[in-house]
Amino acid sequence: MAWTGKLIGGGLGWAIFGPLGALLGGVIGNAFDQQAASQTQERSYDYRRRDARQDPRFAGPQPGAFAVALMALCAHVIKADGQARGEEVREVRSFVQRLFPNDAADLMQLLKGLLEQDIDLPRVCAQIQAHLGYYERLELLQLLVAIARADGQVQPAELRVLMEVGQRLGLHAGDLRVIFASLANPAPARPAGPDPYTVLGLSRDATDDDLKKAYRALAKKFHPDRVTHLGEEVRAHSEQKFKELQAAWDAIKRERGL
Repeated sequence: MAWTGKLIGGGLGWAIFGPLGALLGGVIGNAFDQQAASQTQERSYDYRRRDARQDPRFAGPQPGAFAVALMALCAHVIKADGQARGEEVREVRSFVQRLFPNDAADLMQLLKGLLEQDIDLPRVCAQIQAHLGYYERLELLQLLVAIARADGQVQPAELRVLMEVGQRLGLHAGDLRVIFASLANPAPARPAGPDPYTVLGLSRDATDDDLKKAYRALAKKFHPDRVTHLGEEVRAHSEQKFKELQAAWDAIKRERGL
């Protein structure tokens, strides 16, 4: 397999080691082995102990490694119900073509190979957690949720796996509630979208001060500038969640006269 896009070919970084590296090797074979051998790092790299912040060779989350992590987790979610349906793969292709237009062909070939392998979710998530910062992991889960709901529905098995992924990525329970709010059924009086209190991760009996604090904290945490380094397309997707939080806060302010 030859890399056709600059994103993947030039930015695998830490993803060519550990459990993700094993998955890549199983899919790409000799082409992967040659690329890994060209790196100065040893293949015995221990992702569990390495601190990327203390090793300049792995400084910063490379966009290519982020995309590979997304595909590995995506393959696991797709197989959540025991099979990979054609319509699910088509939805992923459409999503990937929008998000990574220059590397969509590479990523879909990679996904096809990953769907034929067993994903060791605990070890893969441990490696991702070791090398991606908190905001990158938030965005990673948001992308997985967006892919899962692209066909208009999220199966119970998919939802359970998505929740497990979020937990294994070390995301806070409150942030998980906010991310999964987009999957909640709309409130009867608000057919256009989820309840704004649910979007902020709070109940309707929350105080004004609690709501203000929650919105400010979430606005900082989910601000699209946090993931600009992962590419403009990823930033644009993150902006959707940011706008959802803003819309929820605006609705609450109008309702409460704040």
